Amino acid sequence: MSRGDVGNGGILHLATPNYPRNFNFQRAGATAIPALTQTTLPHFFTFDADGDPVLDTDYATSAKVTSLRPFTVTYDINPKAVWSDGTPIRFQDLYNDWRANRGRDSQYRSNGMEGLGNITSVTEGVNDRQVRATFDAPYAAWRQVFNDLPPASLTATPQAFDTLWRHRPLLSAGPFVVTSVNPKTKVITEKRNPRWWGEQPKLSQVVIRTLSDDAAARAYAAGKLDALDIDADTDLRRAARTPGSTILRAAGASRYVIDLNAASPYLADVRVRRAILQSIDRRAIAAERLAGLGVPVHVLNNLVYPSAQRGYADDATAEIGYQLAAARRSLDAAGWRLSGKVRKKAGKELRLRMVVIGGNDDFTRPAEQVRDMLRRVGIAVSIQKRSPAEYAHDIDRGTFDIAYLAQPGAGPYPECDYAQFYPAHSSPMRISTTQIGDLFRKACATLDAGPRRVIANVADQRVFHLAAMATVYMQPNIGAVKKTLANYDADSSVFQIPDWVNVGFRK
Repeated sequence: MSRGDVGNGGILHLATPNYPRNFNFQRAGATAIPALTQTTLPHFFTFDADGDPVLDTDYATSAKVTSLRPFTVTYDINPKAVWSDGTPIRFQDLYNDWRANRGRDSQYRSNGMEGLGNITSVTEGVNDRQVRATFDAPYAAWRQVFNDLPPASLTATPQAFDTLWRHRPLLSAGPFVVTSVNPKTKVITEKRNPRWWGEQPKLSQVVIRTLSDDAAARAYAAGKLDALDIDADTDLRRAARTPGSTILRAAGASRYVIDLNAASPYLADVRVRRAILQSIDRRAIAAERLAGLGVPVHVLNNLVYPSAQRGYADDATAEIGYQLAAARRSLDAAGWRLSGKVRKKAGKELRLRMVVIGGNDDFTRPAEQVRDMLRRVGIAVSIQKRSPAEYAHDIDRGTFDIAYLAQPGAGPYPECDYAQFYPAHSSPMRISTTQIGDLFRKACATLDAGPRRVIANVADQRVFHLAAMATVYMQPNIGAVKKTLANYDADSSVFQIPDWVNVGFRK
């Protein structure tokens, strides 16, 4: 609703499942709290509901490509933009961010921020409020490389990077500033930033509590939270019964996939891999996992693009669509003949190990479904339940035949994310081709969105042709908000974030 219909003041109560081990979210092992970074750190671009970029003029009066050879982007920083200690946002902030996170200095223990490694230089323009970033090649995702920009003091040295924000954020350049962090109760409190130069935020405070999913659902039902992220149908039912509550649903970007380890001696033959994937009814898995969430059941047939993003096409069905008869023929042709209930070849039974995270139905139930589906074509599957650490170790070492994985969304420019992933024999599939990597790099270097998506989908088709991976379904974004809360759309879009100055409570 319009700003005029939103009241002035009020405290927004939110929950996060993870309390930061270090408030420098760029440091390896640290995790970001979106509501915290979005309200306190600069972002030169936001993205609309379709994933298209929108310049945030609070931070930059201009940000555009000023040269194709070499590929250069020039940022004109808003002269009003300052950190909460009064220091201007300027060249040094971008330069230090690039130096710390480009992956060239091992003393910086960085998560490796997307795109900064593609930049070859960051230089000052006509003054320290103009910055030129030169890339090694055209880079479609250039608009997001300096988003959530940290202050120069945090990235000045490896020691500062590790320790300066270990216990709390010290600076803000957003509409809110962190005023207290309680490590015992794990509560973070933000208030209006007195040095904020943009429109005054409607909220007076944002309070973020660290709560488990179940505790957050109970707190929301008790009126102690104003919004709730939902990832289980039990939370949804409880939230829907809460008086004065609205349920928001949107397509998501995170997805579940089935990976086959092509380095396994049982799975080296593409005919066997394709037969396995053709034997799995992905829609049945999706239908069970999405039951009760009130969302349509869609099988995901594209690795690169979520179903809600322009560019999505069905690249999977032709290669790995559900076809039991074809799967049986392929197994026969590969020499794996049915002997009793299990296929054999050269005296060996076709028995596969499937690793999953134990104690979580989102993983264990699909594994049981896969086991039962493969049994129908004569493939025996043993499910090996692992702790999260053991599971990650198995994936990294390749000590599995089949894995069921959750993958985070790739963002508005997935072509560039996959350009760094392929070819990669260290990927869970243990297989790729140079042509796939070349296509993704070509897509990432294509600035025009239409041709870029065409190229990326050709690469996507070739990934499915390897028959080592099957996308299953997208995890939807579902949230509950109090009906009095306005403009908090964190769960109503794949790409769009709330405009935090307009978030508030109805008059």
